[in-house]
Amino acid sequence: MQIQLGEIGRKEKCYNIPDKNWLPVDDVVVKSVTDAYVCVRLTKAEGPVLRGHLAVSVADFCSRCRQPVVYDIAESFHYFVKMNCEAVFPEAERQCSAAECDTVFLERPVLDLAEILREQLLLSLPIRTLCDQDCKGLCPLEEIMALPKRRHSHSRTRKRRSHDALKNPGLSVCPDCGEPKQSHRLCGSCGTYKGRSVFSLDADLE
Repeated sequence: MQIQLGEIGRKEKCYNIPDKNWLPVDDVVVKSVTDAYVCVRLTKAEGPVLRGHLAVSVADFCSRCRQPVVYDIAESFHYFVKMNCEAVFPEAERQCSAAECDTVFLERPVLDLAEILREQLLLSLPIRTLCDQDCKGLCPLEEIMALPKRRHSHSRTRKRRSHDALKNPGLSVCPDCGEPKQSHRLCGSCGTYKGRSVFSLDADLE
């Protein structure tokens, strides 16, 4: 809903903005809207001023444990309306004063009430959403597997798995019987290890 500045009178006029006209599309998931209105009037000293109230329920995910969270936002706001924002901010970048932060600067004499409610909702969102102040995050005892940042290609996966293949053991010749045996292992044919007899096959068969 848009209002021309010339149409604002001395008597305060309030507007209830329908949900479909001002709710953000992709930024915020709003479950329900309890109250959303904006009142405007013209004052002799400050010029046009507006006030309003916003009460909504927002759905999000906890920043620590990623569990779904639904929380309520209830904010009242009050702003002055000024024109010619280029003349007010001649510098490229500087910190605004308290009075400037409470002022809506317009580039043209049209007041967009839906845009004001949308910006007020975004300003009211918490920096981090928590399901509980004492939330410990993802529990290490739960079977939760970490997810990779990006997909691995087939070549990278196969290169990693190339070391998992079975290899033939290294064989050497037994100096006593001449049969092949594993290195640093007992000979399975004659039962000797490093020139000394460890066991006798004939004795075991008896």
